Amino acid sequence: MNNNFPSDESLYRAINPANGFWKTNGKLSSAAFKVGKGLSVDRGDFRPDEIVVDEMSHRLKGSIVKFSVEDCNKIDARVQYDPNEEDQYHSLVLGKEKIRLSDSQAKRLRDNCTVVYTEPA
Repeated sequence: MNNNFPSDESLYRAINPANGFWKTNGKLSSAAFKVGKGLSVDRGDFRPDEIVVDEMSHRLKGSIVKFSVEDCNKIDARVQYDPNEEDQYHSLVLGKEKIRLSDSQAKRLRDNCTVVYTEPA
């Protein structure tokens, strides 16, 4: 893998319930997409959702949402491949001029994401 992200590639983010990002009405807060060190995601690399979810749910707690690279492109967010020892698919979503996404970028990503896994209670 490299830093080339096709627009139709999916990106996945785990949302830890302990962080309070799920509102009482069940809606996801846009704060789940505003992280100071860059938004940590796993790139899909065109794997089926089930495989991505299986791998992520063994490493991370919480529900998993997905959105596309095109969703990032539409809000002028940058996607950067950032693998580490534990996760060869790890990547970052970064703001256009700052590392952190702006409020409007975070809201638009939240509005375009789909829940692909809900952690059992």
